[in-house]
Order: sequence, then C-alpha cells, then structure tokens
Amino acid sequence: MKAPADTVRFVAFDTEMTGLGDRDRLVSISGIRIDHGRLNLKDSYYEILNPEHGMERQAILVHHIVPDETTGRPRAVDALPGFLDFIGRDILVGHNAAYDRDFINREMLRHFGVPLLSPVVDILLLSRSESYLMQKYGRGRGYDDHSLNALAERFGLDQEDRHTAFGDAITTGLIFLGLLKSLKHYGVTRLKHVLRAGGLI
Repeated sequence: MKAPADTVRFVAFDTEMTGLGDRDRLVSISGIRIDHGRLNLKDSYYEILNPEHGMERQAILVHHIVPDETTGRPRAVDALPGFLDFIGRDILVGHNAAYDRDFINREMLRHFGVPLLSPVVDILLLSRSESYLMQKYGRGRGYDDHSLNALAERFGLDQEDRHTAFGDAITTGLIFLGLLKSLKHYGVTRLKHVLRAGGLI
C-alpha cells in the first residue's frame, strides 16, 4: 500500500454486455497490463464470449458485436478463469468500474459461487477527486464532465475503437496514467492514496 503508484502493476479493463437488464450477460471482456507507468498492449487479454443469451438491439448498436460472432466462442464459465489468471494479483482500473465489476461478479457468482476479489480503481472517481483538489488548492475550478469521452478529450486521446472492450480498456489505461501524473501535484503519489481517491469499496 505504501508503494509509489507508478511502480505498481494494474490492469485496465472493460466489458460489453448483451443489454442492461438483471439477466443480461457478458459478451466481451478485455484487460491490458499497466506496469511501472506504461500501458503494455502486448500484455493483454481480449475475448468475445458466447453469452448463451439473446442480445438487445440497442446493445448491438453500441458494441457492434452481432450474434453470429459469438457462435463457437467460449462461454463465461470457460473464459473467466483465464481472465482471472491474467489479472493475477494486479489492481483493476476501469471507468464507472462498479458497473463492469458487478456484471463480472454476476457471472462469477453464477458459475463459481465467489465474487471478484481484486481491488478496483475507478478513473471516474479519480477524476472527481482531481477536480476537488484543483478547487481546494486554487489551481482551477475543476471539471464537471467525467465521462469517458470527456476524459479522453481532456487528455487528447483518439477513440477510434470506442465501445469495444479492448478499445475502451486502452482509453481507460491512458486516462489513468494521465490522472496519476496530474494527481502527483496534490501529493497523491502512493498506492494507498490512489485507492483512497478512486478505489471501490
């Protein structure tokens, strides 16, 4: 917990679902390693899943995964152990991360009876903390919009693969690194500080 945040290993992650209902399922999942302050695209995990469930039209319009693409793909019960192996003991980083974590937990509990145990940092919460600190220390009025699009624009990021699990994981990871750099101005330098400012309970 006392380690400098930029020396800790994280995994930027994202998911896409068949819809937003309580019975909807994962249709894709991705993770990209962040090691010593660098996003490593070669050390990544991405899988399209067979959700064993119909997909809502609105969801398809968002993530562009059509039902035919899920045929023959691994089910969540088969893919999640590989995702957990990939994460290992690293800390997950997401945007509005409780949403993705809760969908993963739904599958975890359904298939294995246990939730995801990895600590999770939410860049939305980190961005809100940054805005609060900016105002507190007189460095600006902060930001009102903490959406992924707004954060990507703030850090000058291209979002060519928006609304794909892999593309959004890349964007999330790069924003996270930008926020870590910015938060150093306010003494948020260690892992315990990052977890306090943006960690999920």
